[in-house]
Amino acid sequence: MLTCCPAEYKAALEKVQAEKGADALREAFMELAKTESDCSSAARGGDLGSFGPGQMQRPFEAAACVPSIAPAHGTANRSC
Repeated sequence: MLTCCPAEYKAALEKVQAEKGADALREAFMELAKTESDCSSAARGGDLGSFGPGQMQRPFEAAACVPSIAPAHGTANRSC
């Protein structure tokens, strides 16, 4: 769940991408997801696959479907 506003999240993400590169960020996320995820996506490095409205928990779906945030990382495959 997001603990900051969308602009802060986007700025932090862009800073990490600029410093470490998108590939390093993606790899770090996948490793963290494997150990910290509490759902079946852990086995896939956090990959949730495709999902549509009403298929995820509301707080997650609300955060994933914010147009100004989600495209920043380029990995979301959703239909919101």
